[in-house]
Amino acid sequence: MFEEMFQYLEEYLCEHGGNQYRLNGQSFRLRTEHTRRVYEWLQRLIKENPPLPLKKEEVCIACIFHDIGYALGREGHAAHSSNIFRQYAKKNNISMPKTEYICQLIAGHSDKKSLQEENTSYELTLLMEADLLDEEGALSILLDCLEEGKNSACSYIGVYDRLQSYPMKILEYNPMVTPAGKRFWREKQELVQLFMKHLNRDLGL
Repeated sequence: MFEEMFQYLEEYLCEHGGNQYRLNGQSFRLRTEHTRRVYEWLQRLIKENPPLPLKKEEVCIACIFHDIGYALGREGHAAHSSNIFRQYAKKNNISMPKTEYICQLIAGHSDKKSLQEENTSYELTLLMEADLLDEEGALSILLDCLEEGKNSACSYIGVYDRLQSYPMKILEYNPMVTPAGKRFWREKQELVQLFMKHLNRDLGL
């Protein structure tokens, strides 16, 4: 079932020109790849957090559809995603209560401030944590290396400066709420800190 949804996601994004990130011509970033990585983070969070009552199928489906709305534009993508899923659910005979709950998760996933609110559901918390964990740490370092490599006068110092502006910001806070989420974030912080320590030494800074 889930794989069929992933296929629908890819077909929809490609058909509407929404699979590639339009930001700074980052053709190496694809929404479908991001979604699969977020889905894997979600599975890790579910597995490694203490067992709690969870609507697992609903949050997994919400994860697959959470960014499909980028096919219709960046502004308001969460609402677009929710509406697209509602149409999909109707065509595939998904019950109305389940559809509405999944739509709530999709529509709310971009409001990361609600992570710290007590009334935020466990499902939405896991979805937002999984979304935040992607492209931080190792992937964030790679992203900035790829971005610097597009410059005609790219350099090690250029990469270093970019890393100071983006990946290093992960060291300033830990937005996670669940025990596993906090641990995963700390691991990313430690990786970035160690990498920058070695880079500083290698560049003689």
